Amino acid sequence: MRAPSYLSTAAAGALACLLVAPHAGAQPRVRPSEPLVAPEATPTNFRGRFGMELVLRLLRSSQAEDRLRGLQRAAELGTPESVALIASQAESNAAVRSDPRALIEVARALAPRAKEEGARVALLSVLAVPGGPAAAGRASPEAIELDPGSRFELARATAARALAESGEGAAIEALIAAVRAQGAASNAAAAALAAAPPANLRGLGAATGLTPGLLLAVSRTEDLRAADVLMLALGAATDPRTKALALLELAKKGDTRALETARTLAKAPVTGARMGPAHGPGATPATPPALRMAAVQALVALGAQEAPAAVKALLDDEGSAPTAVELVPRVENDELVKHLAARATSHPVFGQRLAAIGALAQCGSAAAAKALGAQVLDKSVSSEAAQALGRTANPHATPWLIAMLRAPEVRRLGARAYVLRVLRGGARVDEADATLRTLARDPDAASRAVGVFSRVALGDTSPLPHLADPDPRVRAAAAMGARGHLQPELRAELLRRALEERSLATRTALLGALSDGDPQGILPSAWLVERAESGQPEAPLAAFALARRAPAEPSEKVKSLLASRTSLLQTEALLGLALSDARDASGRLANAYAYEPDPARRARFVAALGERTRDLHSSVRARTLALAAGVDPSPEVRFLARRAVLGLPAPQRGEAEEVAWVRVTGSDGRVPDDWGYTALLLTSAGEAVPVVFDPDGYALVPAIPPGDTRLLMAPRFPGTRSEISK
Repeated sequence: MRAPSYLSTAAAGALACLLVAPHAGAQPRVRPSEPLVAPEATPTNFRGRFGMELVLRLLRSSQAEDRLRGLQRAAELGTPESVALIASQAESNAAVRSDPRALIEVARALAPRAKEEGARVALLSVLAVPGGPAAAGRASPEAIELDPGSRFELARATAARALAESGEGAAIEALIAAVRAQGAASNAAAAALAAAPPANLRGLGAATGLTPGLLLAVSRTEDLRAADVLMLALGAATDPRTKALALLELAKKGDTRALETARTLAKAPVTGARMGPAHGPGATPATPPALRMAAVQALVALGAQEAPAAVKALLDDEGSAPTAVELVPRVENDELVKHLAARATSHPVFGQRLAAIGALAQCGSAAAAKALGAQVLDKSVSSEAAQALGRTANPHATPWLIAMLRAPEVRRLGARAYVLRVLRGGARVDEADATLRTLARDPDAASRAVGVFSRVALGDTSPLPHLADPDPRVRAAAAMGARGHLQPELRAELLRRALEERSLATRTALLGALSDGDPQGILPSAWLVERAESGQPEAPLAAFALARRAPAEPSEKVKSLLASRTSLLQTEALLGLALSDARDASGRLANAYAYEPDPARRARFVAALGERTRDLHSSVRARTLALAAGVDPSPEVRFLARRAVLGLPAPQRGEAEEVAWVRVTGSDGRVPDDWGYTALLLTSAGEAVPVVFDPDGYALVPAIPPGDTRLLMAPRFPGTRSEISK
């Protein structure tokens, strides 16, 4: 993994009748949810005329910010004239069409009126804008962003979602046409149709005209005839990708009508294979490799008797073997496990060895556990095999973990694997717990660090006694193990120790306690400023803690963090400010949400706005939450915003938490001799977690949410390679 500095998702005729003809028995479409807040009253004629004069003046401005205010004012007026004006800007104003922020404003303003013809035409115009760096280059300098293409995508996604939710035939047909055109709008249109599929199949066209994106929308529609369309597409489609998708979607629905086709395709020779006697007259037609693999996947999904043999046939073909490896755990038998074990041991491609180890971890047989245990002795994959033994739910893995703890050469690795297993819900083992106690008293600091981390992480001991250990590696291990047990008293003590800690790496581990800020004011503000500007892994948390203690008027240092060009520092400072006494926190959150293309960050801003109950009567808070609840293209953002509008708190994280297993090596693949490597872990929820690696180059990070996680190496440690999995 690259380690950058952090500073810096008959057939055709019959089908045509099926899709176009009205159907009295079709299920009614569920209407989109009504707005959660009442719209402003329609303005008086006088107010409307006066407002329109201001809007026109702003829209004629050469300044992008003025044009944005003009669009916002027009949306607030809500008169037929102002709505028509917004629509006209999207269609004919070159300055608006080249500014992604303006297009976002247009899409949001017109989304509630997507059923109306004028608004629909304008939304389609937004959808069709060929946004990206080239288009952004024609905008005024103040409208150019570091990643303008992502904001164009947000505008298109907003417009497409509004059109899909409108349920209007013309809107749906236009989205379908956009998907078929394979242009800039295709991804947004396909995603919108899949997220808000039409209530019936009218207008989707004949089977031969269904692209994979449209077929996915068909599969997700509420119409009970969707499976029939998939079946007809399976027979009539000429594109192998469409046929494969139809087969897989039918299998996911448990439709056994797909079995016959899947069996035929799974047995057919593969296109491009060397011709043999079977390819004579009357032989089975050749099958594209991707379609054959889809057929085998369908057999597995439907639980067909011939599925294991079909998977084995894929394993024997190196071109399709990677797909087959993923299927083995679902049709596990000893012969297939032997194939996985052989690939894990000797495949020339290292990535394929790791894939086989991962598949073995998902198997439940004694043979699979034995294969993983054997891989632990191979130094090139020992870390991955140990992690697999820790993660697997295979009950036969426990003896192999105990065997590792008994072997001096892999005892520390076995301790990490055992801790991983217990943290993920595995049963405790007395002998293993005794070994951890022994390691925690070991005279060797590297072994002692593993033992201390393990016992603290499992909740068997407090980290505090071990923070007095003379070796900084052990103190860092104790602090790293405390994550997941950070009650207020322990947080406060870790922060006090951080003030006195001389080891930079150990201090970084201790400052992980800043994940909830420093509400007790233990760390001096000047000290937090220094850490926030240090460029070290604790910098984002220090920015969060500093901003959280801001008074009604934030300090210049906090304002500089809020204006940082480093998005991570800026985001953490803003989220800290949301918990402070700052008067302008809601306004800043609203501004940050307005044009943020990353849905994960938008979700965090919306959640912070919802939790800022001291601004319960703030108009900017209410408008932003209502906007996010009604027109944001992200389902997660809408969910959080709707809860906030209803006065409900953001949902707490569930019990399902993960453990990240991270390893760092030098550019030569070996563990560096000098201890002190640090990094920043970014979780799927956007949390910033400082990481300190132990003397063997490992770090286990408990209590993180499931989902994609990134590891960013601290900038002062160049030339390193890191691996992360969870």
